[in-house]
Amino acid sequence: MQFMSGGGIPPELLQQMMGGGMGGMGGMDRGPKKGKDVGMKLKVPLEMFYNGATKEIEMPRTIKCKTCKGTGSKSGKSVRCMACQGQGRKRVMRQMGPGMVQQMIQQCEECNGTGGAIPDKDKCPKCEGKQVVDVDRTLKVKITPGMKNGEQIPFKGEGDESPDIDIPGSIIILVEQEPHDHYERKGDDLFITKEITLVQALTGFVLEHEHMDGRILHIQSSKGEVIKPGDKKIVPGEGMKKRGSNGKGDLIISFKIEFPRMLDEDQIVGVRQGLPTGGKADIDFLEDEEPEECFLDHYDVERWAEMNKMTEEEEDDMEEEGGRGGGVQCQHQ
Repeated sequence: MQFMSGGGIPPELLQQMMGGGMGGMGGMDRGPKKGKDVGMKLKVPLEMFYNGATKEIEMPRTIKCKTCKGTGSKSGKSVRCMACQGQGRKRVMRQMGPGMVQQMIQQCEECNGTGGAIPDKDKCPKCEGKQVVDVDRTLKVKITPGMKNGEQIPFKGEGDESPDIDIPGSIIILVEQEPHDHYERKGDDLFITKEITLVQALTGFVLEHEHMDGRILHIQSSKGEVIKPGDKKIVPGEGMKKRGSNGKGDLIISFKIEFPRMLDEDQIVGVRQGLPTGGKADIDFLEDEEPEECFLDHYDVERWAEMNKMTEEEEDDMEEEGGRGGGVQCQHQ
């Protein structure tokens, strides 16, 4: 691309820019022309990355007409396009503004880049002289076990064909993992959260877990081990399959503890008898002591935020009315 300045273009300069006519389009690539590669994203569930699968996708394709073998004519002949002198491309000059001219090369619109023109009576009935037709095509994308998110699967030479392309480009499939409801993948490891009861956390458990290949795992805690909220435990060798080997990553389980809402009197006695001695439920005070009793309430974030907001507004109103310093203060005796 070149930009020229000045009030006009001298004929001899224009002749030089045009390469001495269309027959002298020097600098244009005469080697085999390859089509562009086309990328496409494919959403894949985690189960396919774990087990492997073949996924079919419908993708239309433009190919050279087989009826006329890509010539566009019944006779297989064409007349040289006069607009581009059979080049299929031509140089054009575009005025960009006062004293500014742009030179560029573009495909000839008269012959669609073929360099030839076909009389109407000789046009191929299948492609109507266009030399190409659209066809349906199914690509079979093979997902191998352990494949990584974001990998590319190329289909070489499966791009569109056209008269001005010698070698079709490739179709590049980019595989993207869909979010999973239960698992999170990090490399070759799998992460999952399991909820157990307080009794299971204290006394042990055996959990049934159906893996992504249909196997049922019996996951059990160690004897006497107490599981605390947020604890993470590992099941070795039950993560993602590793490509190129028989190995696997690990399955890491995070535990949530489901606590009971309330306990009756008998349950409280049973818990205190069965667990190590803890703090007292009742405290004996001296006769001259006057304790201030406080009871726990359920903490609702939105509710308490609203109450705090109301309290702040009331304090602001009191300050505006001259009541500064008249609030309730804590007293220590």
